[in-house]
Amino acid sequence: MPVVAVPDLSRLMHEIYTGAGVPADEAEIMTAHQIEASLAGHDSHGAVRTPTYVRLMEEGRIVPGATMEVLQDHPASLLVDGHWGLGFVQTERALELALEKARNVGVAALSIRRQGHVGRLGHYTGRAADAGMAAMMMADSGRGPKGVVPFGGTDARLGTNP
Repeated sequence: MPVVAVPDLSRLMHEIYTGAGVPADEAEIMTAHQIEASLAGHDSHGAVRTPTYVRLMEEGRIVPGATMEVLQDHPASLLVDGHWGLGFVQTERALELALEKARNVGVAALSIRRQGHVGRLGHYTGRAADAGMAAMMMADSGRGPKGVVPFGGTDARLGTNP
């Protein structure tokens, strides 16, 4: 397996993403998350996923530059629609809003609908810990296959993530 220096890999991934139509600021977030995941030993969520993300963008399943829309905004909770934008980007933006709510009232709940893959969940819970807060995060499979039938249902509607 080839070894590539982090600055070189970061530059290459950024160029791949911007070449695929990702705005530069979003490409920076994507690249940073994936490099961090690889360096943390979570290669399944790291640089190796770059071709998959590009393919999903080409298929229209992930939409670079999508605007995050706040659907519900309460003192301790937030519901947003990511409009199938880049999961890393939408989650970063929504997390910052949730952390601000938690600073103001002591707790916050956040739910994000319709976004791309968010990567390594530990990044976001680590950000909360760095802010002096505790966090619990769960993810569904987005547009991925559904394998779990909800209680009382007849068709699979949920991914296999908790």
